[in-house]
Amino acid sequence: MNRISLRMRITLLSGAILLICSVILTLGAYYNAHFQFNEITLAGSSSYTAVPVHGGQVDFYPNGTGTTSPITNIPTLTEANKQFDTTNFIILMIVSVLGMCLVYVVAGRSLRPIHKLSRTISAISEDNLTQRIPDDHRKDEVGALGCSFNIMLDRLVKSFFRQKTVFAHVAH
Repeated sequence: MNRISLRMRITLLSGAILLICSVILTLGAYYNAHFQFNEITLAGSSSYTAVPVHGGQVDFYPNGTGTTSPITNIPTLTEANKQFDTTNFIILMIVSVLGMCLVYVVAGRSLRPIHKLSRTISAISEDNLTQRIPDDHRKDEVGALGCSFNIMLDRLVKSFFRQKTVFAHVAH
């Protein structure tokens, strides 16, 4: 996991949370839809007789008319249920992918100050220990890290100065 960038880790973790929430919402919609489809079937049974045919299809016959031919203009609930499930799954995938892309972009923008701090720190060498991290008056973790780094550089400079002084005294 340490080989993956922080931005990608944030994206993957946020994406996993987004996917779990989306799946829970989708399962809730599936449950509700199937419950509603069952209610419709039970309510419609008083005026129509549902007769199962091959392939899971259902034909409806009008009650009390004496007709033995099925009504063909009523879409079967099985077809509507399958179409609902397919549409719901497609929406789940689209929302999850778009959500993860959005998290990736937002994570990149959020991590930009850390990248800037890293570049500034990388530019500091033993020849330019007087260079400091600019104080942007940030009140977040990045500002605290920059301030701590500047304090550490001050200590290093003082230590090198003391060391040079000691060597100068020993040399004389």
